[in-house]
Amino acid sequence: MPSPVDSTQPVQRRKRACQRCRHRKQRCNFETPCHNCSSAGLECTLVIQEPHQNYPIGYVCALENHAAMLENTLNKQFPGMAVDHLDAVKIRQCSSSSTMNPLQMLPSSSNSTSMTPPSLLPETERIQPWQQAPHAIMEPSRELMMDSHPSPPDFAALPAQMPSASPSRATGKKSEIVSTTPERIDEIPTAAAASFFRTYFQCVHPQYPFLSISDCDTWYTDWKMAPPGDPISGWPAFFVKMIFAIGSLIQSKSYNAPRYQHQDLKSQAQSEDSIIRNTRSSSLIRLQAMLASAMHALHSESTARIAHISGAIMRFATLHGFHQLIDLRDAESEVKIRTWSCAYVLDRAVSATLGVPVGLADIYISSNLYVNREQPLCHLAWLDDAPHSEDSDLVLSLGSFGHICKVRLLQSYIMHTMEAVPLEGGATPEWVESMRQQIEGWTSEIFLHSVANTEGYQSPDWLGLIGQLSKILLCRPSRHNIKTSVSDVALKASCEACTTFRALQKKRRIAQPWLVVITQFQAGVTILYIIWARAVAMPKEADLAIRDCTSVLAILADRWKNAEHYRDCFEVLARAIGPIPGFLDPGAKQELAVLTEKVTETGIHRHVTTMLWEMVLSVADEDMEI
Repeated sequence: MPSPVDSTQPVQRRKRACQRCRHRKQRCNFETPCHNCSSAGLECTLVIQEPHQNYPIGYVCALENHAAMLENTLNKQFPGMAVDHLDAVKIRQCSSSSTMNPLQMLPSSSNSTSMTPPSLLPETERIQPWQQAPHAIMEPSRELMMDSHPSPPDFAALPAQMPSASPSRATGKKSEIVSTTPERIDEIPTAAAASFFRTYFQCVHPQYPFLSISDCDTWYTDWKMAPPGDPISGWPAFFVKMIFAIGSLIQSKSYNAPRYQHQDLKSQAQSEDSIIRNTRSSSLIRLQAMLASAMHALHSESTARIAHISGAIMRFATLHGFHQLIDLRDAESEVKIRTWSCAYVLDRAVSATLGVPVGLADIYISSNLYVNREQPLCHLAWLDDAPHSEDSDLVLSLGSFGHICKVRLLQSYIMHTMEAVPLEGGATPEWVESMRQQIEGWTSEIFLHSVANTEGYQSPDWLGLIGQLSKILLCRPSRHNIKTSVSDVALKASCEACTTFRALQKKRRIAQPWLVVITQFQAGVTILYIIWARAVAMPKEADLAIRDCTSVLAILADRWKNAEHYRDCFEVLARAIGPIPGFLDPGAKQELAVLTEKVTETGIHRHVTTMLWEMVLSVADEDMEI
């Protein structure tokens, strides 16, 4: 019997923001219309939650048969590992009320909590019909790379994932029997697989070419031609799965792209911990596998994950002597040097972005970085199967990568010297000017090493952006140099970095890597810090750059949930600086302090943290010139 309290107090319904506020991630006052929609003069539409529904009995029947089919397949490949219940479970013919796909037969019920439909499950629990079961990678049916590179470790510890019904079989005539035959364990559509490969070689390979194109062509062809009962296995299966995972992840963060289960694909491939423990394989293949996992992390939104795996890669490479390679001018030496160069470039890029020490100092390194060589022409089988695309810039030249190796080496020297300076921004002007001239010299050779008439990672604009970020790394404004040429260079480079990336973003030829969020935030904060510290009016070029940076962070926040802190922090700072030169409102300081703690926790350059806290803790009318 209900208590008096239950009978007198009605249930409080949780208020929900309108559709526009939810999409734009704005604070809604839960009125109709809300203040945001009213001020914009747009229609305010409430969010209606769909009722939770249950599965019918026919779905349980389908699950039983599907489980039996999976056990039968596993028992054929590994006798004795599974009990075959296929003969005991007969395929039931669904009645007229159960003729559709079990996933679509969801009658309304208000009091059942037995099972949640797949459409309401979290994204990582919804499995696509073409996803491969973990045991498929372990089948020793291919000889490719098996002699010198044994298969990856056992994946039995990975959670088994059951494919759902194929969309093509979701509907049918009433007289048809619902098919319970599982999809092929590697049944990803060929067009989707080809598009993943194309995306990988457009967005990842130009920056980190640690994989051989000819090997990838062979792996893709073997995967495509493999019969349903004999999929590829071992390391070829791992790299194919990782390329699928990276390509689907990049596409899921691009414009109008479907969301694939990239995390499940990566889990089916292998974790880097298992790669390290697999001592039967060569150190080169394991280092390449770790780099593939790092490429997935670069396009995810975890700063800690990126920092962890980049450091682990450098330790692993050092442990196996990649930092002391000798170039024998043969194919094997070229692959090793290229792979080591990718590990070095990744480590320096992460260190420059986050302001942390490098994984291995240059004094311990004797291996040469990659120098551009003529690449042999290879047939790219996936281009024959990929859907037509108007923006398919695919140039296999590695000239831009070789040029990037040079600037990463220069950045490494800058970081090493800046760490030795006891005072923030206390490097001598003569040394800073000499380093700036070297960066300018590298920038002047961009057109010799980039690919003209392209708009991706081999374009002059992208290489120019790296040069601008190098100047920001070198010239760090502070209270001691705020009115010197160091801050002038930092202001100009930051403005150019914001406008350049915004121009690249508009062309939609690059991915949305996570480190871009941090570097763009750093460039924007540097602009605002210099304007605030100098207590001057906002210059026109700085105002345009701030607008571009605001747009960039807003777009990236729509793709990465963790990027919302960067967007909010920058918007608060941009609004607070400008009305009164050199002054921040106390309310803005309080809000900025909270957001500064959040972005610091998520991950930013330590000098950016210094600038933010200096503005938060500043005293009104303080003279910045010392």
